[in-house]
Amino acid sequence: MRHDLSPAMLQSFLRIRAEYLAMTGVYATPKGSAVRAAKEQLRQLAGVSREEFRLAWTGQLTAPNPRVKLWLALGISPAALDLRLTDDGQEDQRGESEVPG
Repeated sequence: MRHDLSPAMLQSFLRIRAEYLAMTGVYATPKGSAVRAAKEQLRQLAGVSREEFRLAWTGQLTAPNPRVKLWLALGISPAALDLRLTDDGQEDQRGESEVPG
């Protein structure tokens, strides 16, 4: 099975998670504000900068370290899938991903 942890897939997962958190009432604010709050929660949980999160949200984040952090915040470990994320926004099916420290 081929796993896809591309920037486009990360974008999709982030948007789905933020919408889910907003729709389930985790945040007692109007919908737009709830999505913003969910995005900020995900960003803080991952420990990435606002710019890194913005790039991920738009499907443009190619740097491996913040991508790994965001996938981990979403509950998906590239290392557990035996993937190493690369600088060009791709992944290799060999070795372990660097786990952010």
